[in-house]
Formats: sequence, structure tokens, C-alpha cells
Amino acid sequence: AESNQLDESLEEEEEHNTSITDKKQGRSCFGCFCDMRRAVIILSALGILVAIVSVVINYFLLFEPARDEVLDNDSDTKQQLDDLFAISMVVAGLSVVGFSLSIIGGVKFNQVLVIVNTIYMPIGFAVNQVFLSSAASDIEGFDYGSSNMIGPLIGIVMAVFVHVSFVKEIRDGIMSEKNYEREKQSCCCV
Repeated sequence: AESNQLDESLEEEEEHNTSITDKKQGRSCFGCFCDMRRAVIILSALGILVAIVSVVINYFLLFEPARDEVLDNDSDTKQQLDDLFAISMVVAGLSVVGFSLSIIGGVKFNQVLVIVNTIYMPIGFAVNQVFLSSAASDIEGFDYGSSNMIGPLIGIVMAVFVHVSFVKEIRDGIMSEKNYEREKQSCCCV
């Protein structure tokens, strides 16, 4: 009888431990949206879109109007604008590559690919802001101020947080191909 009670007690404890490990252990993106893997993939896809759209917006709303205001005989300023636009395109191109690596890293649970973009995002943001701000002070008609930095800065901070959280979950063994079924969460697409 005592052996049966001990067996039942061990079975109950095993069931309790199994139910604990079957519960989601990872974070939800900003508390309620989706798991960190999905968040990395979704925010990276949005990052690619924003990088491409920003080049188009910068060209038509910043560079082209500033170029139109420059006198025809001011070839130095036009060259500065052309160089600045080229830098803007390179930064956007590198952002597309970085966010693409993050998407692949998210799909394959590859923390190295995600880390590469995590490191690049603040660097790319800073480089872009330095060049755009310096152009605003050097080139008449080029309107770019600190209010233009707020949206991109918020986006970068959010994306870095999500990327770091995902990498931490991989390193802690919370997020992997084996246990993703347990960690999977979405507010809209599961």
C-alpha cells in the first residue's frame, strides 16, 4: 500500500513538472503580441519596407526639393546632395541586407544572423542621422531636424529590444526548433 502511494505521489509530481515545462516560458513581444521569433521576423520585414520607402521619401521630400533650390551654378552643393543621397542609399541597402539576415536567423533560429543586424541597426541609424543632420546645417533648403529622428529612433530601439530578447531566449534554451510549438504565440496569425 505504501509503495502504491509512493508511485502515485511520484506520478503526480512528474505530471506537475511536465505541465510546468509545457507552459510558455519566453516573452511575448511587448507583453501581448507574439513570441520573439515572430516579432524578429515581422519587425525585420517592416524594417526592409521602411528602408526602401525612406529612400523614396528622402529623395522626393528632401533631396529633390533642396536640389531645386540650389542655383544652377552651385555645382558643389549639388554634388553634396548627390553624395548624401548615395550614402542614404548605401545605408538603406545595408539595412535591407541586415533585416534579411534577421529574417533568415529568425526562421532558422540562428542567433549569429540576428546578432549581426542587432549590431548594425544602431550603427546604421547613427550614420544616417549624422549625415542628414550635417547636410541640414550645410545645405540651404535641406530641411532635416531632430523631430525627423524621433520615429526612426523609436523603431530602432523597439527592434533592438526584440532582437536581443530573441537571442537571449535562444541562449537560455527557451526558444529552439524543438520547443517552438510550446513558445509559439500570435495575436493574429496562428
